[in-house]
Amino acid sequence: MTTIVDFNAPRDVEYAHEVQEFERVLHIFDGGWHGIRSATGCLPGHKLAIDHSGPFDNAAARHAIGLIFKHSIDRVVFQGFSHRAKDLAQVLFGDFGDCLPMYVVTHVSASQFEHAFEMEMLKELFELKRIGIIKKVGSVKPGFGQAFESIDNELLINAPPNLRIGGHADLRDRGAVLVPVENTWRKNLYVNMLASLSSESVDHVYAVNQPSGLENLSDLKKVKVVGFMKPSDLLDFMASVAAVMNVTLIECQPMTKLEAVAVGTPCITGRLNIPGISEHPYGKLTEVEALDRPDVIRGYLDRILSAWDADASEMIEMAADYGQTCTDLCLRSYANFLEL
Repeated sequence: MTTIVDFNAPRDVEYAHEVQEFERVLHIFDGGWHGIRSATGCLPGHKLAIDHSGPFDNAAARHAIGLIFKHSIDRVVFQGFSHRAKDLAQVLFGDFGDCLPMYVVTHVSASQFEHAFEMEMLKELFELKRIGIIKKVGSVKPGFGQAFESIDNELLINAPPNLRIGGHADLRDRGAVLVPVENTWRKNLYVNMLASLSSESVDHVYAVNQPSGLENLSDLKKVKVVGFMKPSDLLDFMASVAAVMNVTLIECQPMTKLEAVAVGTPCITGRLNIPGISEHPYGKLTEVEALDRPDVIRGYLDRILSAWDADASEMIEMAADYGQTCTDLCLRSYANFLEL
């Protein structure tokens, strides 16, 4: 088994922002951690997917070293961390020492500490930083750095996909919403579904997962389960609806929101509290405080649907400005973090 999944795979560079100062940066991430992979795919720099499972593969490590030499990499950023990532970091430090500074971005929140793995990985990270193998540890979770002295205080910002074409107001179904969340407790599928179904302005509710058992309590004739989609198909689908529903119980910086905004579609989430972003007019329109209240969430959805009818071009412009704001803050935060 090889720990190398792919280098600069099309899905990892297709939507990346291209910025010259990041051309010698290599992001390393687990190929199976889809949220982190999506977020990393939008960042500038080279991309290397590895596999966190199975034994460490020395041949794969040599492959990584070869890629670093070939592409003149001068900084490595681990997006998320695993035992295999630790093994690779130690090998790279053994070969390059301080000549190749290594950084780690954690995408975890304290709410995920029910999984002992997350705390174990942070413990490993803090030790690697203490002994000088890892230079800095950053986070995409607001305030997380204030809980642990080993984590940098500056918040790292995610960027939306880099698309050439935005959403088209005249092509979307303004009575349709998409609910692309899993059927798990923290993803809050049922509350999102009930908020969507209860809106008189909604004619179609497209879902990635079946809200099992809800048919015994509610009329689901508006619902159509469309299943999982590859990234390009998901973006096209998001561009065809009036809103995306992603009010989950635990979030850092949801890529679903950034993917939707890239095609001009509002995405309703919980309150994210991201400085410079949450106070944006788009943030105020889409960030909900009451995560378990279908009626409150429906109110946000109805305001968005009314805004489409009032001035569709304004909605598109607001989304574009929000996306550009996220991108600018992302590049600035990463440049500071990586000392570029």
